[in-house]
Amino acid sequence: MGAKWDLDKLENTNNFGADGKVVYKVQGAKIVGEITADKLKDSSCDIFQMSLEEADATTPLVFSALSKASVDALKKWAEDPHHVILGFQSFCHAMDDGYSLAKAGAKNPMEASKLGGSIVDSGPFGSVGKFNQGGSWQGTIDEVPASACTLIKDQDEKPIMTLDVNLGSVFVSDVDLLTTLGGISKSAEVSSANDKLLGNLYAFMIGIVCNGPPADCEFMDKPFTVCETPKGEASKPPAKPPAPVPSPPFAVPVVAVVKITIVVKLTIATSAELFVSQCKSAFAATFSFFHFATLTFRLRFAGSFSWLGGLTGRRLGELQAGSEIGVEAQVDDAPDALQVEAMKGSLADKIKDNVEDKIEGSEVTEQSASATANNEPAGNYKAHEWGTVCRRDKSDVSTDNHGVTFVDGGPKSVMECSEKCNSMGDGCHAFEYRISEGRCEIHPQPVCHVAEQNPAWFAPTPKDFGCYIKC
Repeated sequence: MGAKWDLDKLENTNNFGADGKVVYKVQGAKIVGEITADKLKDSSCDIFQMSLEEADATTPLVFSALSKASVDALKKWAEDPHHVILGFQSFCHAMDDGYSLAKAGAKNPMEASKLGGSIVDSGPFGSVGKFNQGGSWQGTIDEVPASACTLIKDQDEKPIMTLDVNLGSVFVSDVDLLTTLGGISKSAEVSSANDKLLGNLYAFMIGIVCNGPPADCEFMDKPFTVCETPKGEASKPPAKPPAPVPSPPFAVPVVAVVKITIVVKLTIATSAELFVSQCKSAFAATFSFFHFATLTFRLRFAGSFSWLGGLTGRRLGELQAGSEIGVEAQVDDAPDALQVEAMKGSLADKIKDNVEDKIEGSEVTEQSASATANNEPAGNYKAHEWGTVCRRDKSDVSTDNHGVTFVDGGPKSVMECSEKCNSMGDGCHAFEYRISEGRCEIHPQPVCHVAEQNPAWFAPTPKDFGCYIKC
């Protein structure tokens, strides 16, 4: 949304908010990359303030900050009478070739036209009076179409700011009317003449968002600085912000999970396939001992052979004497009584006895059991509160660390996402989880900043994301 100080003033609730000079709150959002209808919709965008790069500040329009495709998407979006564009320099010409290209040479000070006075000098932030364009370029738009109402002019009566009633949008010849070069103050308060211009202009554009644009340029007695109440209806106070909404429900149901982990050392050689079969038997016997004979469980193997090979029945050959194999059994949606046995330690002790009894030449050197939920990570992670996203550093405004991250396919639980990260070793530093989709985004590079999820982009699902950094 343009310069930092513009946004700070607009988001200051003393200026725009229930107790501000304008009772409607302004929330900024930045759209990265090409502008599309979907991105504008996902951002809940009402007013689009164009960005600008130095290459666009001269008379030839080179589409540096915004591509031709983005401009076309914005023009289509602005056909909705409740959508407003605030454009700068020659982008007005891209929207309607009835506008000439902006060119340098405006003469300070700037002042409102008779028509623009109803906005510039009678707005909620007070009278602006005369003010300056900053910078060395100081642009004008010499030719405007019949649909354009001149709001601000220079000393030679050349248009500086216009309202396009067809697009319901405002075009400005030089962005430096609304930057610190032109006189915007470096604070969140409205104090300078250019600050007041910014505040009054946004109050005017908010009125267009509410009511649509005026039908023509004859609106001097009707500055659209507030949303109007239809005739015959009593005026209503602005709606209060909605109460905070909790996190959305988990796409992957949250269930209790019991895990039993052992390390088996073999003193004699044995068939790998026989070892897998005997492990399954030992775990089944353990669950049966605790009166869970029909319990479903999964086994994972690590160490001397691939657990995937073991589960698919692939011929694995022989495990040599001295082999050490890690075995983990996982029970999803574990009964309460089984969770109790896991926490007491009796489950781990019993599996040790059963493995050593059923697998000849085996010794269980480590055993443990745990009971947790699948919305908790497996392993050592710093979990940040819901409503946070993982970022490379404070300057990272991308959503994928500039193409580095990837989404592990299919809905997953937090636990499953952490297990994917664990399996990658040093190739995974963190993961970002989205509750409403079960979305698991893996971060192969370090995450040095945790940001809040963008409320404008994800308004229907606040507190939906969480960042987990591996310790």
